[in-house]
Amino acid sequence: VNNLITFVRNALPNEIVKIKLIKETRKYNIGEVIEYIKKAPERKEAFCPYYGGCGGCDLEHLSYEDSVKFKKETLANILKKFAGIDTEVNFIASDKDTHYRNKISLKIEKGKIGFYEEETHDIVDITYCYLAKESINKIIPYLKVNNGSVLIRSNYNDEIIIEINSRDKIDLDIDELSKENKIVGIILNNKIIYGEDHFIERVGHMLFQVHSKSFFQVNLDIALKALEIIKKEVGKEDTVLDAYCGVGFLGLAVASKVKKVYGVEVVQSAILDALLNMKINKIENAKFMLGKSEDVLDNLPEDINAVIVDPPREGLKSNVKDFLLNRDINKIIYMSCNPFTLARDLKELKDKYIVEKVYGLDMFCYTKHIESIVILKKF
Repeated sequence: VNNLITFVRNALPNEIVKIKLIKETRKYNIGEVIEYIKKAPERKEAFCPYYGGCGGCDLEHLSYEDSVKFKKETLANILKKFAGIDTEVNFIASDKDTHYRNKISLKIEKGKIGFYEEETHDIVDITYCYLAKESINKIIPYLKVNNGSVLIRSNYNDEIIIEINSRDKIDLDIDELSKENKIVGIILNNKIIYGEDHFIERVGHMLFQVHSKSFFQVNLDIALKALEIIKKEVGKEDTVLDAYCGVGFLGLAVASKVKKVYGVEVVQSAILDALLNMKINKIENAKFMLGKSEDVLDNLPEDINAVIVDPPREGLKSNVKDFLLNRDINKIIYMSCNPFTLARDLKELKDKYIVEKVYGLDMFCYTKHIESIVILKKF
């Protein structure tokens, strides 16, 4: 449209649609459908009543199988276009495509609670989220908050932590809430008002303490499958760096198979969790360090020969890439939640490493987000 690529939400290949532009930039447009003239046979009716308004899901107009196919093709196309990597993508679906999320963040404004509408800061008022675990959905009706935000986490045992941030007076019946739900803790404006600010999560045979602010995978089915992939790629002679270790999830999972694990993390509560998780799982060959990966790398032992990276959406910092290119690293296991920054980083790492395997993982079913694991080996 006007010589610019135009992204159209909720439209499929081979459909004929009328659109209106809702956002125009120098490089691209965003359009929305105002009429479907011809629909694709793959189109399905969304199961969520908020779909099309709420910005949480993107692919409910496809069957789950078709959404997985779409993501597989998308990941392959991005790697080919932006990294020059033309390879087969092994895509792993989730056993549960709904009610899989163990954490959601809700916005609240003038009593309306929900998620932002796509491309706006208008809140779509919800009472239920089909992606969230049932134990999380049971909490939403109790949240009598006028303005602010709420984070709800649920573990393998359906225990709940609620974190509320608001300047308003909060009307929360904790006794009633606790009768019907397994409430572990409630935090109001960074202050614990009930119970604890952490709980134990279980993935496979491993246990992890997780604080309310600590990063942890939201889909435990896919998280376990990711661990199985990563554990196959390391051996008993490896000394492994887990460069964005969080609570030690990836590093501790491979510790029993390798010589030594070093973990680096910038969030203090996550490092404290990692140290405890090492003890909980009776692991003795791991060491965790607090700090930014880019600041700690120069002080790491010389015998590190394998690196696991699971960076935030912005990808690897330049000095992390320098570390990977300049040290004698035999293998990189790159876990990513952003195919575009992954492709950017792989394009640079290709100077020294060959991409051996690419996995896509449907960590975020029915959304546009794609998790991936790439195995790189030194030439």
